[in-house]
Amino acid sequence: MKTRALVYVRKSMVKNRRDEISPERQRANCIGAAKAHGWTVTEDDIYEDAEGHRSGRSEEHRPAWRALKTRIKSDPTVAAVIVNSLDRGSRSPKDFFNFLDLVQAREVEIVSVTEQFDTSTAIGRAFLAILMVIASLESDLASERTSSTIDYLKSQGIHWGFTPYGYERDEDNILSANDDSRVVVRCCELYAQGGISYLKIARKLNAEGYRWRDRQGKAAPFTRDAVRSILSNILVYAGWVPVGRGKDMQINDEAKTIAELVLVTDAVEGQHQPIISDELADEVLAVRHQRKALGVRRDDHVYLLTPILHCSVCGKPLRGKVGRRSGYTYCHRTRGKACDCADGTFDAADLEREVVQGLDLKLPAVTVAGMKRLVESRIRSRPENAVIQEKIDALEKKRERLRELYLMGEYAKDQYLAVRSDIVREVQALERERSGPEYPLESALASLSKLTDVLKSGSRDRKKKMLGMLFENVSIDGEGTIKEVELRKWARPLFADLFIVNGDHKCPQGNSNPCRRLERAVS
Repeated sequence: MKTRALVYVRKSMVKNRRDEISPERQRANCIGAAKAHGWTVTEDDIYEDAEGHRSGRSEEHRPAWRALKTRIKSDPTVAAVIVNSLDRGSRSPKDFFNFLDLVQAREVEIVSVTEQFDTSTAIGRAFLAILMVIASLESDLASERTSSTIDYLKSQGIHWGFTPYGYERDEDNILSANDDSRVVVRCCELYAQGGISYLKIARKLNAEGYRWRDRQGKAAPFTRDAVRSILSNILVYAGWVPVGRGKDMQINDEAKTIAELVLVTDAVEGQHQPIISDELADEVLAVRHQRKALGVRRDDHVYLLTPILHCSVCGKPLRGKVGRRSGYTYCHRTRGKACDCADGTFDAADLEREVVQGLDLKLPAVTVAGMKRLVESRIRSRPENAVIQEKIDALEKKRERLRELYLMGEYAKDQYLAVRSDIVREVQALERERSGPEYPLESALASLSKLTDVLKSGSRDRKKKMLGMLFENVSIDGEGTIKEVELRKWARPLFADLFIVNGDHKCPQGNSNPCRRLERAVS
């Protein structure tokens, strides 16, 4: 039985940042309409897209609207969908007509508190279509009027958009400096010194007692993103307003001085007072370009230890990155507060050299022979193979005795060959019953030889591939020292036997030696 009504609420954050009908008021109006019709509405029946700008022109950024449509398809108890007004449901005639087909197929009514219509009649559906076209037209016209107004205000030097940190707006919507303006100056001065990262600037500002204020005006500690936000608005802080899009306020890579940035962004002199001087703005831009030049990434560089390199503290993988002063480095993929090492970078060449230097594994013939003897001895010593080996040894002695009797003339040649063939077949059958080695020794030794050749003369792509085939994980601490290595499953028994045969010959004392770490990894 259809007894439930679904309520949809959408907050439309228009460009003047005011919404005439709040979500609370929409919700109350819709619940009142449901009670008037005798429908039940619970908290689970209310769908809200009320965070940020949820435009009715598309369904892409409206998860609650999509969830409501899914509920209609799966819940046979839904009797109606209630909205405060049509434009809250959709401003797109195409999307709304598709929605209308859905509710008609499920025999669900649409109720609008403002327009007051019933979709169960033909006139009601026609009236709905006319209202949707008018709503779409009104939305397009309003958008055009707003865009025209914004362009005019910018051309008059009035900043439009979210109020930058360090400013507040007066009754005429003009920016005026507040107490946080001194923090903007301090931030720019620190950056202009050069060699200081966004994170270090944020920490220094926090240590000096300054606080960042977000778009809601809440105080919070400075972060690298907060520092980046200040430095990217240099144009506004220097007293200018770009006429183009809001993203044009960001520092343009082509401009090396504030005068060039004004020219590139078609900026006009703002009606607000600047917080920083042109000289300080030029210094910030100069440092910016120096950092950009140092941090140019080469797409063709291959990081050998990605993705096997991990942090020994938090366990997260490290990624390759171009350092601004130290060349190619490894750093944390995500910078989390849970790891004390998350803000460090580690020289890629040093780490890669330390991993590779212990992998000169071109084994001499005596070592290969020793490993084969070790594997064969291990096979023989297994309890399940002991009885089989006794039978094989007995058959071998029988074959030797048979040969002696043949040489003495006790057996004819045909008789000797027939008996010997029977003995050989018995031996082969018993050898097949024996359990073999833990790993294919011959192919594993061939893989080691190939690995050594590639690490000596192969391309970086092949080196990376071979290291990934050998290592499961390489862990480093906060000082960039390799702490542990973990071999792939196939390589563990091979290296264990290699260390048994060689002893300490290839493994000098000291835990920092790569070969010693491999020995610990398989022990």
